[in-house]
Amino acid sequence: MKYRKPALTLTDQVSLLVSRGLQIADVGVAERELGRLSYYRLAGYFLYFQGGAGHQFRAGTTLEEVLDLYHFDEALRLLLFKGIVPIEIALRAQLAYQGALKAGPFWYKDRQYTLGRRDHKGQDIHNGNIRHIRKEVKRSGETFIQHYYHRYSSPALPPAWMVFEVVSFGTLSKVLSHLRPAITNDVARFFGVGQPVLVSWITALCSLRNRCAHHSRTWNRKLTVKPVLSIKAANTWLTAVPQTNANLYGLLACLVYLLRAVDEQKGIAFIQEMKALFSMFASVPVQAMGFPVGWEQEALWQ
Repeated sequence: MKYRKPALTLTDQVSLLVSRGLQIADVGVAERELGRLSYYRLAGYFLYFQGGAGHQFRAGTTLEEVLDLYHFDEALRLLLFKGIVPIEIALRAQLAYQGALKAGPFWYKDRQYTLGRRDHKGQDIHNGNIRHIRKEVKRSGETFIQHYYHRYSSPALPPAWMVFEVVSFGTLSKVLSHLRPAITNDVARFFGVGQPVLVSWITALCSLRNRCAHHSRTWNRKLTVKPVLSIKAANTWLTAVPQTNANLYGLLACLVYLLRAVDEQKGIAFIQEMKALFSMFASVPVQAMGFPVGWEQEALWQ
């Protein structure tokens, strides 16, 4: 079937929404919002208010309600990004520190610390990681990287404590997921979890961070990269573990756990900001993110 739908002017887009039952008090405001956000960015939020055939809105749904939901999600993404940053920085520091102490400044170049030899596509894991590291180090404009190459002719890549400051979170996550426990056990211990749990959580948080960085809808989306939630924790964890790990609630719990392990005060501040956000947008149902009734009573959220 060939796609044949034409592009619609902002005026026509407003008319389409009205024909589907959305109440729009000011056409000018509606056109401005569609112009700066785009119909398809808002489409995911329209769906929450629609039901039945023809994308009809539930009776009484207003554009203001849709925009409130969008603005909540926008603020949530900024908060999530802010919460992930200290975890990412601590992971960089710990990988460089623990690895260098155990195996020297250039341990990440040694194949013996990589799990397996090939990924599910048949590609050499170690060579792939080094290729990504080399590319990201090369494009870095950091002074300490430039100083290294100005002063030293070998090795071809800088020591771990420089490398892990400039590679992307995605590359950092891939390196972590392919490392042997000899390097990662003490890193995981710093965060208060076991090595397989840390790998799972960092992989899921990296995916969430990318979604936030690309301004994608987050609040009620099912996770494609899911964290393990049934864990043996060294610190305060959920007493009522969610039955599904596909909702944002479980991953938020992982984020808060790691953040409190890195910096307790930042963890508490994150929780306070999250609760304040929920209060500000009280009409947004947190159940759509997987939050259970009585979640506030969990010690993790105190």
